Amino acid sequence: MAGKAFEALAQAHQRVGDDEKGVTFLENFLKMATSTNNLKGQGEACSNLGVILSRRRQYKVRVWRIGGRVSGVVVS
Repeated sequence: MAGKAFEALAQAHQRVGDDEKGVTFLENFLKMATSTNNLKGQGEACSNLGVILSRRRQYKVRVWRIGGRVSGVVVS
């Protein structure tokens, strides 16, 4: 449930144009989804991070590793 709260906060910040806080909450959502093995949540978090970073023209690769596994990748 906490993961969905992070997702909702990210969306709220995105709606008011605060992408930086949105990214922070999405990263927390991704960590929570990974720690609970929530694959759907991981996909949603990575997808939304990709949208924000693409819109901001931040074309660097971002990789999240949790527990030695790649948990999320954003490539533009």
